[in-house]
Amino acid sequence: DEREAVVSTQSTGENNRVLQENTEKLEATNNQLSSSVADLEAQAKKFKEVYEKLKKENEKLAEVRDQMQEQLNGFKKLQEAIFSQLNEKMRAMDRSLLEKIAADIEMMDAEQGLSPEEFDKFLKRVPTHLKDKFHKIADNFHQFDQNQDHVIDSDEFGAMLDQVMKEEGL
Repeated sequence: DEREAVVSTQSTGENNRVLQENTEKLEATNNQLSSSVADLEAQAKKFKEVYEKLKKENEKLAEVRDQMQEQLNGFKKLQEAIFSQLNEKMRAMDRSLLEKIAADIEMMDAEQGLSPEEFDKFLKRVPTHLKDKFHKIADNFHQFDQNQDHVIDSDEFGAMLDQVMKEEGL
C-alpha cells in the first residue's frame, strides 16, 4: 500500500506539474490571443474609419456626377437650340437661293413667271442636296401651273417651294 501511495503521490505530483505546465502554456496562448484580438480590434476600427471616409468621398463624387449630368443636359439643350437655329437659317438660305435662281432665270424671256423651258433650266440649277426631293415633288411643271396659263407665277412658285421645303424637312 505504501508503494501504491508513493506511486500515487508521484503520479499526482507529475500530473500537477504537467497541469501547471499546460496552464502556463494556455495562459501564454491566451495572452497572445488577447493581444491578437486587441490588434484585430484596432485594425477593424481603422478599417471602419477608412470605410466612413470612403463613404463620404463616394457621396461627394455622386454629387459631382449629378452636377455634371445637369451640365451635360444643359449642354444638350443648348446644342439642340443651336442646331435648330442653324437648321432654320439653312432652310431660309436654301429657300432664298432657290428664289434667286428662279429670279435669274425668270426674266430670260423678258416675261414674268417661269415658262416650261425656264422651269427646266431652273431644275438643272437646283443645288445637289435638294435635287432628289425637289424632283420628287416639283418635277411636273403642269402640277404647279395651277391656272394652266403655261407660266408658274410667283404665288405658284412659292407654293411649290413650300411643298419642297416641307418634304425636305427644311
